[in-house]
Amino acid sequence: MSQTGKLRSLPKKDERSQDIPIVDWVKQFTDTIKRPLHTMSTMISEVYDALKAAGVPDDKARAAAQAVAQYDRDIAELKAGQMLLKWMVGFNLAFTMAILWKVFS
Repeated sequence: MSQTGKLRSLPKKDERSQDIPIVDWVKQFTDTIKRPLHTMSTMISEVYDALKAAGVPDDKARAAAQAVAQYDRDIAELKAGQMLLKWMVGFNLAFTMAILWKVFS
């Protein structure tokens, strides 16, 4: 409400910004989600230090530590996907039970 106590009217069509169709918005949103968050390679310093202490050349130790870090990210992604699936199954089960309760009671 404005200060005078009257409701503000919606802007006219020509005063509005360009509206994005919902399909385009959903496509932009899903493309943003699929984009990797970190493009820079990371490594686990403990693995790198252990390999260096074992006498592995620097470039090979760095590559191995980055590979281990990539596996850790992949495992974390799988765990997140599994958690989502658990919630989906739980919701589906609860919803199905509610419908069956309604139908047979």
